[in-house]
Order: sequence, then structure tokens, then C-alpha cells
Amino acid sequence: MDRLERKGFALRLARTLAERTGDRGYVVGLYGRWGEGKSTVLNFVRHGLASYPAEQVTGVEFNPWFDSDETHLYAEFLHAVAAAAGADLERKYEKAIRRASRAQRFAESVGLTNSVNNIVKVSTLLGAVGGLGQPTLRDFHDRLREVLAPASAAARRVVVLMDDIDRLDDAQISAVFRMVKLAADFPNLCFLLAFDQDVVAEALGARYRAGGAGGGWEFLEKIINAPLQLPRADPSVVAQVLREMLDQVLATHRVLLNEPGERIRLDNALEAAVWPCVTSLRQGKRLLSKADFALPIMAGEVNPADQVLMEALQLLFPDLYSFAATHKPPIPEVAEDLGIHPGTLHSWVSRARRNGSPSSDRLVAEPSPGVRLRESERAELERLRAEAREKDKRIRELEMERDVCKRFVVCG
Repeated sequence: MDRLERKGFALRLARTLAERTGDRGYVVGLYGRWGEGKSTVLNFVRHGLASYPAEQVTGVEFNPWFDSDETHLYAEFLHAVAAAAGADLERKYEKAIRRASRAQRFAESVGLTNSVNNIVKVSTLLGAVGGLGQPTLRDFHDRLREVLAPASAAARRVVVLMDDIDRLDDAQISAVFRMVKLAADFPNLCFLLAFDQDVVAEALGARYRAGGAGGGWEFLEKIINAPLQLPRADPSVVAQVLREMLDQVLATHRVLLNEPGERIRLDNALEAAVWPCVTSLRQGKRLLSKADFALPIMAGEVNPADQVLMEALQLLFPDLYSFAATHKPPIPEVAEDLGIHPGTLHSWVSRARRNGSPSSDRLVAEPSPGVRLRESERAELERLRAEAREKDKRIRELEMERDVCKRFVVCG
């Protein structure tokens, strides 16, 4: 299903990768932020490549998450590309030697001395017949170059698809791009790398002498031959998809079905202040997932429309959410400012305070009339009053910020 209308772009990209001429490798970077749909585009590209004869082009998805060791990572990559090209980088006698070595280690671990001696003899004989020992990583590197060479009988274009590179830690990101740099000049090999360019540039910059994102961008520019920005999804389409998902959530919990006025209030608030602030379809799905979980828990205690809006407030404007939960003025006044029911806000405030909100100690109790305080208690009371005054001052500043934010959200 192509609700965000990226399939045409992805199929054109697949055709370009499959039909590109030239013996040298090529590296394409697909740039986009988290949750914007890079994985969906890569899936469309994979299906597009699959429409070509396997003898002409093969797509292979390589996942760098499984191996944190850089040497093992490159070895796994070489073997994966060779397999996609229909070749095996390991000779038969080398496999036999490797298996014999594994059997030898097992026999030694369980104390089978005679078996160890026999296995050593077999390994020595195999090595003598082959004329070589176990191949090195450089051997596999050179063999893959031969496999991909245009003159090779098995020659075909291989497109390597890699996703979620920006989710790796800095050392892993650096290892992946060194691997790509090593293999980028192989003939008939293309890379399609999907990642958040700012995250990766920051990670690479931290690992190299220039430092910072600037150094990372310089490194990327040396590796990425064709940087492509993920096409921006139509905001109206994203909003429509989220509306349909919201309908499913509300229908599942059977809320607002017979309350058209409340549903209109919810839709108006979402259209004015929530959907325009959702930066990706994934973020919208996260919001609706939170609402889907919270609605049955708070059923009968919180108005469902307000529940959805408070989940949006917590996800999109966490500072305003915290401010609403710890605000000192009376609940009805704050509720009126935020445009929600006082009962709903009261439930949220109570829950925040029960959970140990960092500002739940704002109210300072006054001593009862006629109660005499010790000097230490009076000093502590004065300290708390001074702290309360500072917090009240900060509240007034936050109120001003809140008003500015509300106007920006509604007008922007």
C-alpha cells in the first residue's frame, strides 16, 4: 500500500540502480529523518529489483547489527555479496580444513587424544593437497573482485541495501562506512544506504580528526556518490491516514461513538494544534498507540477526547504537559486556559503528584494559629517560602511562554 506516494520514486530508483552502466561501484545515500519512511522506500526498491532477471541484477539486504567486530563484519559482507552473485568465496578444501579445525578443537575440549591426532593428520594432508592454509580476509576481498569482474562467468550487478545505519552506535557507524569505502570500487556493485544524515555525520565527525558534524559531512562526501533526499510526504495525506487510524482506535474502545459534539471538539483540536505539529507518520502512530493503551485504563475517569489530547500534549509538548500537571493556580483556571475539562486535568494532576512529580512540593504549608516554631523550623519555613517565590516567578515566565506557544500552534 502506497499511501504516501513513494512507490513511483522507489521504482525509478531501482531501475536506475539495475540499469546503470560502468564497471566501478556506486554508492547512493537515501537521507531522511527517523520515522519518515526510508524503510518503506527500501522495500519498494527491493521489489523493483526483483522484477529483473537474477542473471542481470540481484538485490541483497545486509544487516550490520549482527556483528560488532569490524573484521567479522567485512567478512560477512564479502560472503553475502558473493552468495548474491551466485558464487562461493571459500574453496572446498578450505571448508574441509575449517571443519577439521573445528572438530579438532571439540576433540581437545573433551579429551579425545587419538581423535585429535587423526584430525591433525587430515588437516595437514588437506593443506598439502590444496597448497595453502586457511584464506585471509584479503584473499576473500580479491576473490570477490574476480567474481564481480565483467569478464567473469558469474558477473551480474549486485545492489546492497542497508537500512537503520543511524541506529547503530558511533563505532559501528564508523565500521560500516569504512567497509563501504573498502568495497566501493568493486565492479558491478552498488550500495543503497538509508540513514539520517545529521546523526551519521555527527557520529563520523566524532571519530575523525576534524571532529563534529562538519568533519563527518566531509567524510560522507568522499563516500556517497549520489545523495538523495527522501521525498517529503504530503501533510494532508499523513493527516488523513492518522484520522483513519484514530477512527479505528475510538471504535475499538467504543468511545465518542454517540457523542458527536465531543468528537467534533476533538477533531477541531487535532486539526488546529496536533496534526500540523506531527513531524512523521511514525510519530503520529506512536501518539495513537499511546492513546490506544491509555483509553481503557482511564475509562470512566477521564473524558476520552481529553485523554487523546493530553497524550498529544505529553508527546509533542512535554514541557507544557509538565507545567499543566504542576501548575499552582486552581485546577478550573488551568483547565480553562488549556481548553479541557477540569475533571480530566484533576485526574492527570493527581496521578502526576502520586508518581512523584518533581514540582509536587511547590505548596508550602502554613503553621496553624498559635503554634510556636523552633528557630530551625522557622528558618526552614523561610527558606521554603523564598523557594516558593522563585518558583512562582518561574511559573509566570512559563505562562508567558505557554501563551506564545498556544498562539504559534493555532496560527502556524
